[in-house]
Amino acid sequence: QCNKKSPIPYTFSTCGHSKSVTCAELVLYNSDPAIVRCEENDVFIPPCGHERALKCWKKTRIEERKESFNCNRERLVKLPRCGHEQTVQCSTADRIEKWVGVS
Repeated sequence: QCNKKSPIPYTFSTCGHSKSVTCAELVLYNSDPAIVRCEENDVFIPPCGHERALKCWKKTRIEERKESFNCNRERLVKLPRCGHEQTVQCSTADRIEKWVGVS
């Protein structure tokens, strides 16, 4: 096995990012792509519209619905029972806005 830098980088089929690897790693990753994750930072935009920088592998898992994402940015909502406004996490705001009066 050659442990010197490969002249050809490993390219992730899911995102197109590439990674500098050794010759031995290139052979290994090409034979089993599931053992390596893309660590590049990528922009993820959830349904709420708040941009988040995530590792590419995590973004892919969320987009494939293998993992959930809860936005922790804050936003102002009107509380349904009393009408007051309160700042809450975005994921909580979604639940409040969808609430129809049944607990």
